[in-house]
Amino acid sequence: MVHQKHIASSSLCFTLLINLHLISFSGVCSYSGIHYTRRGDLNIGGLVPLHHYDEKNQQCGTLRTLGALKRLEAIVFAVDWINSNTSLLPDINLGFEIFDTCSSNAVTLRDCLNFIPPQRWTDNCSSCNTSDPCPENLPPIVGVVGAQRSGSSVQAAILLGLYQIPQVSYLSTSDELNNVYRYPYFLRTVGPDSFQVAAIVDILVEYGWNYVSFINSDDTYGKSAQQEFRKRAQELKICTAITRTVSLYATDKTFDELVDELLTLQTKSHAIVVILFVQLEMAKDIFDSATRAGANRRFIWIGSDGWGNYGDDAVKGNENATLGAFTVSPLSRKLDTFDEYFHSLNTTSKNPWLLEFLETYTDCSSTDTGNQSCDRPGLIGQADDGQASHETLVIDSVFTFAYALDKMRRDRCPGDVTGLCPNMTDIDGDSLLEYLLDTQFQSLANGWISFTDEGNMYGRYAVNHLQGNNSTGKFSFLRVGEWRQSIDPTKPNLRIGTDVPWYLWEGASFNNETGIPRSVCSFPCQPGEKINRIPDNLCCWTCTPCEQSEIVVNNGTQCESCIDIDIKKFGWPNEDQSACVDIPSDFILSDQPWAITILSIASICVAATIFVMGIYIRNQEMPLIKASSRELSYIIFIGIIMSYVTAIFFSVAPSPFVCVLRRLGPNIATSLIYASIATKTIRLYRIFRASKKSAKRPNYIGSMFQVALSLIVTTLAVIWTVVWICVDPPKVVPEMPNEKENKLQVTCHLNIIETVGVMIWDVALVIVCCIFAFMTRKLPENYNETRFITFCSFCTLVVFVTFSPIYFTSREPYYQASYYSAGLIINATVTLTCLFAVKIYALYFVDEDEMNIFTQTRLRANTKTASTRGMPPPNITSSTTQNEVHSNPTYVTEAEKNTMPMGTKSNPDVNRNEPRGNRYRSCSSNSSKGLNKPTNSTGVMERLSRPNKVDPDTSELRHNDSQTQRANGVTSPDQIAEASPDTKVIFNPDVVEFDTHM
Repeated sequence: MVHQKHIASSSLCFTLLINLHLISFSGVCSYSGIHYTRRGDLNIGGLVPLHHYDEKNQQCGTLRTLGALKRLEAIVFAVDWINSNTSLLPDINLGFEIFDTCSSNAVTLRDCLNFIPPQRWTDNCSSCNTSDPCPENLPPIVGVVGAQRSGSSVQAAILLGLYQIPQVSYLSTSDELNNVYRYPYFLRTVGPDSFQVAAIVDILVEYGWNYVSFINSDDTYGKSAQQEFRKRAQELKICTAITRTVSLYATDKTFDELVDELLTLQTKSHAIVVILFVQLEMAKDIFDSATRAGANRRFIWIGSDGWGNYGDDAVKGNENATLGAFTVSPLSRKLDTFDEYFHSLNTTSKNPWLLEFLETYTDCSSTDTGNQSCDRPGLIGQADDGQASHETLVIDSVFTFAYALDKMRRDRCPGDVTGLCPNMTDIDGDSLLEYLLDTQFQSLANGWISFTDEGNMYGRYAVNHLQGNNSTGKFSFLRVGEWRQSIDPTKPNLRIGTDVPWYLWEGASFNNETGIPRSVCSFPCQPGEKINRIPDNLCCWTCTPCEQSEIVVNNGTQCESCIDIDIKKFGWPNEDQSACVDIPSDFILSDQPWAITILSIASICVAATIFVMGIYIRNQEMPLIKASSRELSYIIFIGIIMSYVTAIFFSVAPSPFVCVLRRLGPNIATSLIYASIATKTIRLYRIFRASKKSAKRPNYIGSMFQVALSLIVTTLAVIWTVVWICVDPPKVVPEMPNEKENKLQVTCHLNIIETVGVMIWDVALVIVCCIFAFMTRKLPENYNETRFITFCSFCTLVVFVTFSPIYFTSREPYYQASYYSAGLIINATVTLTCLFAVKIYALYFVDEDEMNIFTQTRLRANTKTASTRGMPPPNITSSTTQNEVHSNPTYVTEAEKNTMPMGTKSNPDVNRNEPRGNRYRSCSSNSSKGLNKPTNSTGVMERLSRPNKVDPDTSELRHNDSQTQRANGVTSPDQIAEASPDTKVIFNPDVVEFDTHM
């Protein structure tokens, strides 16, 4: 029903037109213009444009090229070949009737009136000449070959469709003719424009041209192609810079303005490709305007078959402006037998236009003008340029009718009947159409021929390129590729050579890698740059560089980071920033100079600590060593060694085990050191503070208790860390401190709460040490060790204040580890130096006269005693109810007092702290000062190595009580604290310090 409605609506429009033609041709049986006719048993019509159309005078104009003559003679050649072939339409003579359409739609429509069935003209045959048979006596036209132009075929298809006359075109490619409802009787041996547009788009894709101009004619051919191009270009991200539909009646001014617009576009972009989907005449006008504008080699023209079919004729006179142009034309090959036939033509041929072509394209003349005669055989061959003019497509169209009629004959004429049987005398157009659509055969030149349901052929196109010959200076189109519609998606449709030469002016832009000219709005962004699209134009953009750690994604329109801290994704872009590559996170010690430095320093410091500790152990019976609380000192040594060892673990590759040591080590080491120092300073403070109030010994000042207290304090810190290790197990995590550097570091995961808690605990211990060291700063001279404790504690605070902010603000785990380990090393070194190195130095290098700033057992005379003031000492009697022990150089316990002679005065200058046997003080009742000097001088080292006791030969004070006196004759605070409760110990502000044996 739809089919019939379309035909009915079309018939209304053309009935009036037909009637007008009938009126204009009243009195004649048919069109009396020039036509080439040879009648047979069955006849086909032919529509071939042999002349251009003169729009101004509304008549046929100049002669077209020899290609037009070839296409006409191709019909004759095919008919002769069929008639001579006994296997195809045997004993059936095929005839033809060919008309010149003059490249005009109107003329084509007029010519088609001659193909209307004869019965339509019966009433008008009264005036027919006796020499011309009336139409009713002529064999009917069973089908028509042509027309060539799409617009002409549209007109012919409408009219012929009204009378069910099938039509097979050889070069009409418009997609409009795909409509089987409007043009049900139309077929073609060439692919539709949709395939031709696909071929052009594939050329653009092949060369990377995505910004082009599209110019089409204002007719069916051009408009349908523009629609198809828009659709395909949008799918492939190809943009049209300029889209123009040019009227068929445009003037030179219109073409000049068009070329100027194209040139102006080049100043704003790099659009050099111009697609011309126009007919030959319009293409010539555009090229003429380009030549006038001096646009030589400024464009790469890509032409459709509308002008590409005519080869060099389309660019004649404008070669410099069109050099390098591409054309896409239906693929057709030459046929040697046809060329032989064509070159043998002479004036004996019945072709009414042959003589006109000979006179136009050769030097012959039909009149007596002195030129050679046109009767000469083979003269037409001299004018033939040898280029294919798609004459084999015309031959295929004729053979399509022949094979369809032959199959109809075999179906309708039973047996071995030859010639036309009665069933073939009246051929129905609908029946013939079915046979035409079902026709398949091997072409004489172009391969297998078959039709789709729409009556189309599959797309097959030749890609031609206009090139110049430097030696001859001639220009010609050469075939550089082919486009064949492939049903296999893995096989490309386009095959084109890679050695195509380019002819462009010096200002053109070329791809540096491929050497292919660019036709783009914007140059491709460099690797690592994203595209910022200009609104409403996908092909124009600006480029913005991505960050160093980002890649370009989404067809170059977005930057995406290779780093995601939240999910621990660490990568780095490859060279062109198109993909993320994992960053190796291996810790290589040789690549970390800071780690080697820390490792070396810490190792040296461990050795030095062990060395000092060995000296300490060797000299542990020396008063200087015994007075420094040996047990707590050994704990401090262990803490110092652990600090250095922990610093080493901060400089090696992280692992779960290393992470555990990194978390436990600093806490244990610092707690051991400063818990012990704090215990020592608190003990000193308590002892001397209690001594001012009572002779009772303070509680919990024993050595073992102090050791236990230090270990308990350290254990509390360890418990804190162990709990957090259970809550937040140790693990190695990658870190990228700087997202702009391709460097991934591995580190141990540290809980910030745990770290801050440990640091607060350590600082608290150090502050306690500082407070009590400050409070004991006024202890007597032999307790100046508190100076070094104070200095050590304050230095530790400085280390904390200096390194903690750097540690917490640093983003690089390697630097954090180096800061932490450096702080541990500095802290341990300060402790080792202040508390131990000075004592070792004093043991071996300090003279006894200067020992008072290092020792804790050197006695000094009380400046407030009577001897210093020239006053007699107070009487000490045995009847005193409360024994008093004064801070006097001769101060001894009550037990010792009984061994001294009555009236003996103490000498304030006697050094009761003399650790060597050759220096001691003697007391007598007859003298106020007695000093035995050594008979010979000895060195410090020798004196320090002697037994730590008073020489029995020179001493009158040998304490033999069970409460043994110290080697220097001084009772320790422990002994004083253990004295009788009735004993009162009086301390003067300048009292000397005692060996506390801490």
